[in-house]
Amino acid sequence: ERVDEDLGEQPRTRADLLEILADVHSKLGRLDDARTLQARGLEIRRTLEGRENEIALATALTRRV
Repeated sequence: ERVDEDLGEQPRTRADLLEILADVHSKLGRLDDARTLQARGLEIRRTLEGRENEIALATALTRRV
C-alpha cells in the first residue's frame, strides 16, 4: 500500500518496484506474496502499455518469480 501512496503519480516506477519486491519475496520463499505483487505490477503495465503487450509483459515478469 505504501508503494501506491508514495508513487501514485509514477505508475512505471510503481510497477518496477512491485516487480522488484515480487522477486525479493520469491527468493524468501513467500510465493503467494510474490504472485500478488507481480500481479499488481502487471496490471499497472497493462494499463500503461495496452493489452497487446500482455504476453511480453507476462513473460518478463515470470522470469523474475
